[in-house]
Amino acid sequence: MRNNPASQSGIFNSRLLLAFALCSFGSLLGALSFAATPSNSVAKANLNSRTQSQGVAKQPGMSLSPPAPPGQWTIVGSPGITGSGAQNFLFGLSCVAANDCWTVGYILPPSSMPSITLIEHYDGATWSIANSANSAGRASFLQGVTCVSASDCWAIGYYSNGNIFQTFIEHYDGTAWSIVSSPNTLDPQGNAWNDQLFAVTCNNASDCWAVGEAYISPGPFVYAGTPIIEHYDGATWSLVTSPPITGGAANLYSVTCVSGSDCWAVGNTFTTLASQTLIEHYDGSAWSIVNSANSPNEANYLYGVTCTSSNNCWAVGYD
Repeated sequence: MRNNPASQSGIFNSRLLLAFALCSFGSLLGALSFAATPSNSVAKANLNSRTQSQGVAKQPGMSLSPPAPPGQWTIVGSPGITGSGAQNFLFGLSCVAANDCWTVGYILPPSSMPSITLIEHYDGATWSIANSANSAGRASFLQGVTCVSASDCWAIGYYSNGNIFQTFIEHYDGTAWSIVSSPNTLDPQGNAWNDQLFAVTCNNASDCWAVGEAYISPGPFVYAGTPIIEHYDGATWSLVTSPPITGGAANLYSVTCVSGSDCWAVGNTFTTLASQTLIEHYDGSAWSIVNSANSPNEANYLYGVTCTSSNNCWAVGYD
């Protein structure tokens, strides 16, 4: 089992907080590329041809830096798309073995092109860009990744359909990444919300969880949102009920599981004046809100969670 509690990535989806003025960073970046030209699944060669026409070049895979003394972190070279203002973002990371790791994110090309998914693989020597799928003609973003085995990995995020964001899930079968159908939410009136997935984890091949948020901005400086939780049962992804939030909006940025009946998800709630931490627990039957601590007189946010056992978990964020 390879859980990926650190792939919450919502860390970079900061909210503009004025009353309920909240809009994710990913949404802001995606808005820059709504007017993009159509694009299909992106293989390395296709990506090169598209970006080179804009003066953008792909960096080759880069070898590891010289070994560092024990106990020290070093920067490791990674490939990407460069030139003409292209920006590369990596958010999620998961390793099956020391020579089999995946990281995901997206590329924000020049404004004439849509944002496209970015998946990189490490083979024990170098990182290289892997073929990844995109929603045709739409800005696509990946935020988290986890692997059950070398031939069973999941990457999650969202894409723009031109008006709103919808959930986006890809699966790796040991040979290629492909798009898998995922559900989306509706408001009480039956209208589609903006749905974004930020983190994913798996207990085994038929028991995976993804979390994020569903939200709508009905007007300037007005925001309403609720956590979104999805479960994979080995065949399909489906929406799972998240506990109702009283008196405000909320989202979830990270999820981890100790077992099939012991999972945790963290994020934050938004009230009129401040944000407070949100922690939810799954006991094998349902998700429930658990009391969590906050720094007094501050806005509080949680973006990552992990557990070493059922009675030893850590959650991190900022105030």
